[in-house]
Amino acid sequence: MKLLQVFAHVVEAGGLSPAQYRLNMSLSAVSAAISNLETRLGFRLCDRGRGGFQLTEGGIWCIRSFARSALRSGPSTGRSRPIRVTCRGNSTSRWTMRF
Repeated sequence: MKLLQVFAHVVEAGGLSPAQYRLNMSLSAVSAAISNLETRLGFRLCDRGRGGFQLTEGGIWCIRSFARSALRSGPSTGRSRPIRVTCRGNSTSRWTMRF
């Protein structure tokens, strides 16, 4: 599964633990995917741990960019489903994306 898709599912679910069930992945695999994406991008996407899940400014930027890219690519084909993503930071925005 693509790293950005995993990240979008984590954001939609509100954390890694709830996302693992939606993705049918282990918690360690979800965490590794997010860490891999952070390494590739060169910045932290979210704060995660016992204190809860919180997007960083970089994570908000990333999910917004991903949403814009998904919208530019036009309607999807095949077996896609809409995913609503809500980002909370300095502002709240909502998008519907299809994978």
